[in-house]
Amino acid sequence: MPKVSSIYFKKKLRKEKFQIFKYNLILLLHLNISAIIGLFVTVVFFKYAQAVGADDSLGKATAILGVIQMFGVMLVGNFQFTSIRFVHFFGAALAFGCGLALALCISLMSAGKLSSPRWLVWMRIGITTVAFLSGIIS
Repeated sequence: MPKVSSIYFKKKLRKEKFQIFKYNLILLLHLNISAIIGLFVTVVFFKYAQAVGADDSLGKATAILGVIQMFGVMLVGNFQFTSIRFVHFFGAALAFGCGLALALCISLMSAGKLSSPRWLVWMRIGITTVAFLSGIIS
């Protein structure tokens, strides 16, 4: 049986660490780009709500919740689970909690001032309810 030196294991360990870093970097870029696109979508939806005439307190709440949710997504991407867990969990709570509140506000806006068909309103309310219940159960 050939003798394997410790240098071989050190090189292999460095290579594995680089692979983990590479995958973390891809996740970081993906979540940051998604958060920036989400911010643009939030601004466009708020401008649409203003144009339709639904820029009351519920419309402003959707804009604020959308910005907070995307900030949470950025926190999750930049502070991954292995680095700082508290910030990661705080970002996840912001992303999921504000995401549920945002979905509820958009459902209520589509039922009230936006010209959405009834089936779409009930579908949004149903999806929001299922997401809320699955968050409670898990």
